[in-house]
Amino acid sequence: MDATLNDSTANADIETAQNDPGAYIVPFAVDGQRGKRLDSLPDSYRAWAVNELRSDNSWYEAFKEANTRYDEWLFQTREPGEYPIPFGKYEGQRLDAVPDSLRYWAIHSRCAFAWWYPSFVRENERYEEHLAATRPPGMFPFPWGEYENLPLVGSAP
Repeated sequence: MDATLNDSTANADIETAQNDPGAYIVPFAVDGQRGKRLDSLPDSYRAWAVNELRSDNSWYEAFKEANTRYDEWLFQTREPGEYPIPFGKYEGQRLDAVPDSLRYWAIHSRCAFAWWYPSFVRENERYEEHLAATRPPGMFPFPWGEYENLPLVGSAP
C-alpha cells in the first residue's frame, strides 16, 4: 500500500480523534516543515502547498483537503475582525485594528493574484456584515480623501 495513503489515513484519524483540523501532520519536506502540525505553518506555506503547481506531488490532494478543513475551522472559530493580516506593514494585526483604507485596497481586484486574497475577501465580507449589524446606517467612516474617517452621514461641510 502507498505510504502516502497510509499517512493521509493516519492524519485523518488524528484530526477526527482530536476534533482538531490543525493536528494534520505536514507531509512535505520544505524548509524543515515535514512532521509539523498544520496549524504551526505560516499561512504563506499553506498557500504555497495548495497551489495547483504542486498538484503532481503525492501529498497534494490530502494536504489540500486538510487545509480546506483547517481554513473552514478557522473561519468558524474566529470572531468577525479577528483575522490576522497576512502581509505588509500590518502583518499579524487584527482586521478590526487596521485602517479601513487598507481593507478597501486589499479587496480590490488588482490584488486578486495574491495568495492571501481569497481568505482576506471572505473575512472582510464577514467583518463588514458584522459592522453593518452593529452600527446605525450611514455611520461607516469614509475610507479616504478629504472626509477620511468621518461618517458617511453628515460628512459634507
